[in-house]
Formats: sequence, C-alpha cells, structure tokens
Amino acid sequence: MRASKSENRSVAATTPRQERHLVGRDASVRFRSPQAADGPPCPTESARLAHTLSPSSSLRPTLRSCEGVFTMRFAATPRLLVRSSFALALLLCVAAAATADVTHIVTFDPSLVRLETREGFDLVRVPDCRFERKAGMPMIPVRTVHLSVPAGMRAAGVEIRAVDRVEIGTVDRLYPGQPPVRLSSEEVPEFVDPNPVVYGAAAAYPGVEARLVSNGLVSGYAVAGLQVYPISYEPLTGRVFLNARIELALVLEPSGEPARTISGRTAAGERAIVDRVRSLVANADEVIENAGPRAATRLATVEYAIVTGALYVDEFQPLADWKTKKGIPTEIFTTTWIYSAYAGSDNQAKIREFIKDYETNHGLVYVLLGGDVDVVPARIAWDDLGYDEIRADLYYSDTDGSWNADGDGYWGEYPADAPDMYGDVYVGRAPVNTSLEATVFVGKVLTYEGADAGSALPTDYQDEMLFLAEVLWGPPDYEYSDGGVMKDMIDAESVPSDFDPITKLYEDDGNLTYAAAMAAMNAGPGITNHAGHCNYNVMSIGPSALYNGDMDALANGTRQGVFYTMGCYAAAFDYDNIAEHYVNNSSGGGAAFVGNNRYGWACPGYPGECASDLFDREFFRSLFNENLYTLGVAHSDARDYFVPDAQADEYMRYCHYELNVLGDPEMAIWTAEPTVLAASHPSDLPTGASTFDVTVTSGGSPVVGARVCVWKGTEVYEVALTNGFGVASFDPEPSTGGSMTVTAIARDRLPYEGTATVNEGTPPSKPTGLVATAGDAEVSLAWNVNPEPDIDYYILYRGTAPSPADSLAAIDSPGTAYLDAAVVNDTTYYYRLRAVDAEGERSPLSDEASATPQQPPVIFITHAPLEDTENANVAYPVVATVTWTEAPLDPDSILVIYQTESRVSGALAMTPTGAPDEYRAWIPPQPCGTLVDYYILAVDENHNRETHPDFAPAAYHSFTVDFAVVFEDDFEAAAGWTVGAADDDATTGIWERCDPQATDAQPEDDHTVAPGTSAYITQCAAGSGQGSYDIDGGKTTLFSPAFDLSGCSSAVASYYRWYSNDTGSSPGLDYWVVQVTNDGWNTWAVLENTNASNRSWIRMQFDLGSYVTLNSQVQLRFIASDEGSGSIVEAGLDDFSIGGCLLPSDTTDPLVDVVSPNGGEYVTGIGSETYLVRWISEDELGV
Repeated sequence: MRASKSENRSVAATTPRQERHLVGRDASVRFRSPQAADGPPCPTESARLAHTLSPSSSLRPTLRSCEGVFTMRFAATPRLLVRSSFALALLLCVAAAATADVTHIVTFDPSLVRLETREGFDLVRVPDCRFERKAGMPMIPVRTVHLSVPAGMRAAGVEIRAVDRVEIGTVDRLYPGQPPVRLSSEEVPEFVDPNPVVYGAAAAYPGVEARLVSNGLVSGYAVAGLQVYPISYEPLTGRVFLNARIELALVLEPSGEPARTISGRTAAGERAIVDRVRSLVANADEVIENAGPRAATRLATVEYAIVTGALYVDEFQPLADWKTKKGIPTEIFTTTWIYSAYAGSDNQAKIREFIKDYETNHGLVYVLLGGDVDVVPARIAWDDLGYDEIRADLYYSDTDGSWNADGDGYWGEYPADAPDMYGDVYVGRAPVNTSLEATVFVGKVLTYEGADAGSALPTDYQDEMLFLAEVLWGPPDYEYSDGGVMKDMIDAESVPSDFDPITKLYEDDGNLTYAAAMAAMNAGPGITNHAGHCNYNVMSIGPSALYNGDMDALANGTRQGVFYTMGCYAAAFDYDNIAEHYVNNSSGGGAAFVGNNRYGWACPGYPGECASDLFDREFFRSLFNENLYTLGVAHSDARDYFVPDAQADEYMRYCHYELNVLGDPEMAIWTAEPTVLAASHPSDLPTGASTFDVTVTSGGSPVVGARVCVWKGTEVYEVALTNGFGVASFDPEPSTGGSMTVTAIARDRLPYEGTATVNEGTPPSKPTGLVATAGDAEVSLAWNVNPEPDIDYYILYRGTAPSPADSLAAIDSPGTAYLDAAVVNDTTYYYRLRAVDAEGERSPLSDEASATPQQPPVIFITHAPLEDTENANVAYPVVATVTWTEAPLDPDSILVIYQTESRVSGALAMTPTGAPDEYRAWIPPQPCGTLVDYYILAVDENHNRETHPDFAPAAYHSFTVDFAVVFEDDFEAAAGWTVGAADDDATTGIWERCDPQATDAQPEDDHTVAPGTSAYITQCAAGSGQGSYDIDGGKTTLFSPAFDLSGCSSAVASYYRWYSNDTGSSPGLDYWVVQVTNDGWNTWAVLENTNASNRSWIRMQFDLGSYVTLNSQVQLRFIASDEGSGSIVEAGLDDFSIGGCLLPSDTTDPLVDVVSPNGGEYVTGIGSETYLVRWISEDELGV
C-alpha cells in the first residue's frame, strides 16, 4: 500500500526536508533557497553573522535548517551545487547532459511490525505494505515507491547504499504465497505448498532490499517505480530481520527517447498534473525541477476534448460550453474527422494518435469518450490470465509508446509491447448510444457540478456515504472473507469525519437487504462503495441482488453521486451493463461509476489486502488523503501507484487494465456539502486593454486557488487562479461592446456565474522605452511620453517576480520618471507601465524592465576557488586578496567558514602571507569522499561585511577530496584477469572477455560507452535460444588481479554487473557471489550473495576496508553458477575500478630557523602580562 498520509510516501517521516546535490568538475558555487517550503525560515543576516563569529557554534545546523537529505549526484562538468528551484531552472541545460544518481531513504518502524500465526504458518505485517504473493514463495511485505527523475533520463538500476537491519524475531515458516481468486469463481483453489528449494535454502529471502520495476512518463514527467522489501527472512534458521532504514540510489542513464515538448497547457491544467505527480512520487519537491521541456502559453487551445460520433455533437455541446465557460477550454471532435485526419492501424490507434497530438501540441488534459463501443471503439488489452478480452480505456490515457511494440496485433502485452501503464491524460467514457442517453448524461454532469449557479443542485447530501458489503467467501471451501472489513479500512484510513456516520449495510451485520439497499440508494448518497460479487447485469448484496432494472428504478432525482465497486463485469460497457443503467437513469442513479470491465480479483481470508481491494482502497486515498478530488485524476493516481506491481504481477496487471471510469473525467467529486462562492469585480470595462480584477470569497473569506475565467466570444478568453488574497487579475482587450461572462469555481463550492458589460472606446497605445536603473536602496524609472494628447496619468506596477500585477504609483501626465525608494538591496524588482486617458481607457501594458539595487561594496575579496583534490589527510590552503576602501579590516574577522557533509565545521582565521593584502587559512585534512563547502568572510571596523562568493552563506564554494584511481579496466584489452577455480565444474557459460551476443538473458552490448565493445560474459554465443550457451552443470569463477592497497587508508571497488536467473522452468534458484581476499585465497569475505535478477547493467560499489585489511594482496572473485536443472543463468562484468584514499607521502616535519625569540622564553606583553613563546610551523601539505 501507499505510505500513510502521516508519513506521506515514507520519506517525510524520516527526513525533515529533501536535498539535491549536483556534482561536477569546474564551477564551485552553491546556492541555498532562502526558505524551506515546509520548514522554518533561514536565519537572518545578523543571525548568520552572529552564529558564524561565535567560536563555539557549529555552522552546519544554521545551513541545514534549509536543507535535508534527498540527494541527486551528477558526475559531469561543470560543478554547480544547487538547492533552490530558481537556481536549478538556470541549470537545466547543464544538468540535462549529466548522469545522475537519485538517492532516497525508506524507513520502517520496528515497533509497528507484527508477527502473527495463520494456518500453521507465520506472517510478518509491516504498515503501509502489501503482501507479495508469488505462488509458493514466502509471503513477504513489499512497499511501492515512485521517484521523480530528470527529464530525458531513466533509471537503469537501483543500488543499496546502506541498510540498518535489526532482528525482530524467529518464525517457524512464513506463509507461502497464494494467487488471487476471481470474485465470481466457483472453483476451490488448490493450496500451493512452500517451494522446497527456497524454503530449504540458507540464503536470505528475497535477497534484495529493493528492485527497480518500472520506468515511465506521467503527463511528460519521468518517474521510476520500485518495490522495497522491509524484511529479510532466513528459511533454514527462521530468523527474520527488519531493514529499518534503507538508503538506496537510482542509477540514471539517458532514456534514449526524444523528449516531447508539451505546449499549450493552462497554468491551472499544468498545476493539476503537477499535483498528481507530486502525490505519486516520494521526492515531490523535485517534480518541477525534473520537468521536461515546456512551451507554456497562458491559454491552451484545447484542455478538454469530447470524442463522439457525428450524431451526438448537439447533445454534447452544452457540456463543452459549460466546461469552456468555467475555464476548461473544450472542443468536440467527431470520430469521422479523427479517422480521416490521423493515421493508424485501426480506428482505436487513430483516436490515440489524435489524443497524443493534442496532449503534446494543444495542452490536452481531459478526454471524454462520448459513446459506447459502437460509437467510440475500445481497445482490447492483452490478458495474461486467459479469461476474457479486457476493454481498457487506459490505452487512450497512456499516450507513451504504441502498446503494440512487437507488431503482432495483441495490445498491451508486457513486456513485449513495453506499455509504461502510467496515465498521461485523464479519460472517462459516457456509456451512451442514443441521443436521449447523451442528453441525460450531459444534464446529470451539469446538475452535479452546479451549473447555472447550482440552482438545480441540492446541497445536503454530498457528505453522505453508503457502504454495501457482502461476505465474499466462507467455509468450508474458503476462509471467511467479510467485505465489510475492507470498507472499514477505507473508513479508518481515508474518509473524513464530515462523512460520519457512514451508512454501512454489511451482510456480516445482518442489515444488508434488498429493501435497505434500495432505500439507501434512493436517499441519494454522495458516494457509494460496494464490495461484492457482480456480473454485467447484476450486483450481489449478500442474500439478495440488484439488477439493471433496479438501477433504472432509482428515483433519487438530482441527488446524484459517484459509485465504486470491485465486482466482476460491473462496468463491462461492451455489454448492457449495470453501471450504464446507474449513469443513464434520467430520474436518479448517479453521475459516474468506477468499476471493472472484467473479473475482480481478491484473496480469500485477506479482505482489503489483495488485487481489486487494493485499487479500491487506493482510489479513496487519492480522493481524500491526497486531495485529488477530480474524478479522472483520482482514478489515474490510484491506478498509477500500482504500475510497478502491475508490471511485476499478472493479477495486478489484469486489474490495472480493466478499471474504467464511466463519467466525466474533469468532474470534481464533492467531498463536503457545497457552500456559496461569491465574486466581486467591475460591472463594466472599456474596449481595448484594461485591467480586470476578480475577488473570490466564500463566507466572507478569500478563496485561494479558485479558477476564474473571463470570456467574450472570440475576443476575450482568459483563465487565472486566485492568489493569497482571493484575487485573479486579467488583462482583457475586447474589441467590441457587449457582455463578458465571469465564472469562478473552487473545490466544494457552488460556482459563481456573472457578467460585465463592455463599453466601446479607443484605448491609448502601449507605453514605450521603460528603463529601470538600480542604485543603493533605490531604482530609477524612466519612459517615453505617450503620443496621445489626452493622457491623464500612468500606472506603474512593481513586483519581485516577472509580470508584476500590483500597482505601485500613479504618475500624472506628462511625467515620464519615477524614483522607487521603497526597495531592499539585493532583491530584483520587475516593473510595467500602463497609460490611462481622460475617459478612463487603459493602454496595454508596456514591456517589462527590471533592476536589482545594491549597496556599493567597500570590501573587495579576490579568490581562486579550490579544485577537487586526491590529497587526503592533508590540509588545504585557502588564499585570498582582501582590500578595503572605507575603514580598516578587523584582523580577527577575516575568516574561512567551512563545513562537510559529515557535519564537521569551523571558522578559521586567515593570516597575512607576507604578500600585499594576501591572507591564508588552512582547512583541516579530510578523508576521501568528503565534500567540503566553504566561503570567505571579511568585516571592517565599521562592521561592513563582504563574502566570497557573493551572498554567502546562501552561496558557497565547494571541492571534493576524491579517491585516487588505483586500477580501472573496461575490459577492452587483457589486464591480468584469470578464469577458473580448482572446483569449477560448469560445462558451458564459462567466463570469457568478449563482445556479448543478445539473448533474452544475455545483454546485447557491454556497458562501456562506444567505441567500447567488450566485457567479461558467461560465454558470448547466442545459439538458437537463450538456453544454448548459458551456464550449465555447475559454477564458473573469474579472478581479478591482485591489488596493492597498502598505501591506502581506504579503498572502494566499483563495477557494473549483469545477472539473469529468472527465466527457464526453474527460475531464481541460483546465486551470484562476489568475494574479496587479502591472504592469497585462504579466506574470502562476501561482498554479494544474491539470487535477484536484473537484466540491465547495475553499478555496485563496496568499501573494501570494511571487509578485509588493506594490504598488497587484495583480490576479488566473481562466481556465477547453475547448480540445478531448468534454470537459465547468464552473468556479465564491466567497467571495474578501484579508488583509493592515498596516505600522505610527506610526513617529515618542516625545518624552520627562528632568530628570536627561539621558543621556551617568557616575554612581557600588554598589561604587563607574561607569556610563554612557542612556535608551530606547517608546510604546504599541512605537516
């Protein structure tokens, strides 16, 4: 399950903030954002100075108050370390070419872990995890985690950087995984016994802490999906360990796919998408910074498309008009036009190409498929389970790839067709095939949304909720499975208290009857949630059932709601199904239905914990916990969360494909009783350019984030969101007189609908020549006089962001200058100007001008930043030239302030070197792998201060104490590696240095970038299939050369490996082993021992000093084996390197001749105090 909201995707509970490091080679300035979005403000300048100058203070806490522990590492040039979205926006062109590691920390609280016994087996329950149900394998908890990655990149693998593991107990045997069961199945599933090989193995299961499962795009934002395993289970001993803290890293590589430039989205449309992506990923703060190319415009061409047959255009036009009026520009497209305008293998492919085009080039966000399958055809998705043909509208929502990559005409095969399965646009379907049904559908949406200012909408039912739950299974064939348990989970984890008391009709409670269900539905609940069996024309409610005719008979009038069920076939819109009867009822029923097109799946004895139950729970988490209250957005978010699980599990994939929305995808679900939305604005406006502000309130208080739209035919169409004062500002330029509509919408509020009269007139021309000149705490403005003789005054606008909308001053004509003295130094101000004539007509806004006032410096610092070094354990000289113009320098306040990531910090006094105005301080020696941040501070006797770089400590210099390259080998030439141990017995698949030959198990290419071709591979021959030359008959061993690491205080080995053992008839039974020795092969320490497959090049890194004492005989060996039958095992090794932290070569104390005093003498100083003289000297290495 998704991490609980108190934890908010697991990372929030463990880290107060999130941090990103971009590490490169040349530049060395870093910037911190001035205030953490979810934390306290950064210290004031005076607080920073006081903290810096305090000899007992630590610099790191001050800086860390605006930092955290989320890290991205870029190994590229130049280096610029950034911690503000503003600075990152300037660096996207640099970062785009970099190779990044995205790190993330996941924690699990040992105090919340529960051990329980079930049917003679044991279970380990970990909060916010679901069970992995691989048949016969230990049923272990797993958590899904998504991470945002930079545009143009994809995750190539996942590395485990650190694990805090604690033993939590001993069990007999963990429960073996059992596959889900069809809700409508009458077959009693046969119990799957524990896999004897796995349960008899000494190796821990699952052998990994996390695995990369998915890469995809969510509306153009790149994400990677992981499965994280909180426990490690040793079957032979029964010991269970909790991975209480897992530090993992995504290794990124270029995606290889050309980036789509998304253009035309409205700001509100983009925000809806960003909110959804941020709710999905753990590193939510990085979503904006990782965005792909955007060509944003203020107005999308089409944000909402209705795709329907030519017969229903008139019926859907009122819906298109209403959506456009409220700020969602909408157009209707007929299937006839689409089929003629777009290419594709069939009509479904043509519709998808249209959607993809309009998403990419016209800002499309929402799509309504206006008709049943005979009007808008559905795509049949591949069903791995072989039960029936799934109609999947996800095909239209997921616009990445083709869904038929192998070209065989079977759509959505995984992995053959490579569907990324993430929704990109929000799709719903109107299940209509008559004009009357289309008219009813549109009318119900308009009523539900409160069109016509909510005149037809009751406002006392929206927070009423109905749960219908039957007992899904029971003895003797199944474990007792009460659907009410799952409904209570949803209540406890998601439903707000405003919905209490929920009407709960449960078979287990004896109150679920036909009469009670019909009465409750006729009362018109805002949301209905059903757990039970269904077919396309029937919905089971314990001892009774509801049929199509019962949905037709509902008479709840305009008290319309949203219905969600996990039952089989309930939303099979290719049949005359019960969901359609609910939605198309003209006298009752509801406005939307979410359900399965084919079978629902669940696990007897585990209500709420399996397959369809999980999607059900996740929908309400998205709606209530994530506040994604738009129907299509909530549906997509819930489904997208399970993409990694759907790609790893055929049952989850089945559920993922079959869930569809029968309803308007842009419809906002009521989550409270609606209140009235009020708006104040001018009653009229002139033709031509003018400002038009709309203030939106509810109950007298401003409403933030309301969507406001002003619309006048083809002359004016503008959409804006209200600011913190509830104000949306517009610059309409109507060309003719008439009426302009003003509409405002906001969550859980009835829409405001008003008008303003446009009066005809001729506005002045746009002012020209605006120039802003910065001074000390002031900005001078000047512009050209307007040519019109009747100009009355000019309005000057100012802001600290581009496109300022706040008026600063009115300057009477013919004035053409203004001095702005109400500014703060080091802040950039933006200005625009408007002319107003004697009739009140306003000109268009001028071009923008900007300026940054600054105090003239009185202290000057020149410094060449330190570069990266391989000199560990030696001091680092910081040399600077410091001059002054106003007052002499305070000799005790010329400082180097430094810090490291390990929280070592200090303030070092700089002392004269003897050269004119030159000062030096030594940063103490640091171990390899340390990133050092520092800046120089100088203060004069008048308390003026200057730093290098400017704006420190918000900006600072950095250098890294790197590991020296001791050995590196890309295997393009022989370099002392040997193959074969005395006990090797593999008959095929022997290690060899060669160009790999592609099979399903062996890579096509080595890891080294071109022109590299070679790697060590377990036999480079493709044969007739993946099993022709894989490892068979035993093990094969590869030995590295021996390395002399005696001159290193620490050493790190890194390499890229390929390992596959999850294909064949007996997958997952063999192990990849990496060991290290330092005593001539007598003893070996284990670096890796895993049976986890990952058919990609994965970078591994180990601190060798943690395993063996570093000496002149350090050697590694790599063992791959196939000890069983039926498994297919391939391994590869490439780009091996060892980095060492070199011990200093110069340890001799420097010799210094001192004339007088020689040391050891006592001298008299200020105030007749007596001092003992002692000399200390150091050389350039800090000795």
